[in-house]
Amino acid sequence: MTHEPILPNPEYPETEKIEIYEPAIVVPNLDNIDETRIPLISPNKEKIYNEETYIVSWYFDKNDDLNQVLLGEKTALSTSNPIFILNHCIPREEMKEIGSFLESSSRNNSKPDPVGQKNYSEYRISHVQIKNGYRYEQGFALPKSEFAINAVVVYNDNTPPNFLYLFYNNNQDNSQTITKVRGSTIQNSAFYNFGNAFFSIDYSNYPPRKVYWNTFERDWNRGLINLGNGTTYGKSWYIQGKARYSGDWYQWIPSTTYTHEFPYNWYQWESTVTFSSWKSGIRIYPE
Repeated sequence: MTHEPILPNPEYPETEKIEIYEPAIVVPNLDNIDETRIPLISPNKEKIYNEETYIVSWYFDKNDDLNQVLLGEKTALSTSNPIFILNHCIPREEMKEIGSFLESSSRNNSKPDPVGQKNYSEYRISHVQIKNGYRYEQGFALPKSEFAINAVVVYNDNTPPNFLYLFYNNNQDNSQTITKVRGSTIQNSAFYNFGNAFFSIDYSNYPPRKVYWNTFERDWNRGLINLGNGTTYGKSWYIQGKARYSGDWYQWIPSTTYTHEFPYNWYQWESTVTFSSWKSGIRIYPE
């Protein structure tokens, strides 16, 4: 199963490679299922209702009659009925690498930072931009693109790497949805001032630690893609997100994410910094 990248950049040949996938089944509510309840099966056909993405699903009732229902993200994650969604996923070996990191990180129960306290400064996101031609939502009927971010914090001590948004308002894939961008804004390649969203606390005053991040087009009903990985302070880290295709990242080519440690020191002379790629942009400022 292959997919040709959308508008690759010839200056970076790896963005022109044909993407390879394997057939798979996504179970979005794996941690919540009751094996005794009736399962739902979905071919992953999407429908839009009230500007939200739903998927067509089927189930057999007690009379063995086939029924059809639309499932949205909130319902899918809250129900204990097993949900099986047909999908294509990145190759098995690459998925095993993500899985190994997720398994090890799940054993780390320590909070990465003083969540809920206000005795520290924050960095926040004020604007996002998706440039014309890089709208990764499929089909013109989908009015908004879900612009999301994921990040890891790597510590120079015995603390394992942590997902930055793990203890904040995170999604199931440990990412954070920044905002949903309308197609009209994308057609103009305009920066969208949506208010603000949390990026991170100010790590410049903490013992040595580094933050790596990437933005992407999030799809709750899809499998994980690699948004970047590396080794820092002798520790392996991974960034992942739920997306339709491997090329649905916005900020950094995933193989280069490890070179883009967030530059907190830049804010010693800048009040706001805009990070841009040929696909998108994001503006971050200290509060």
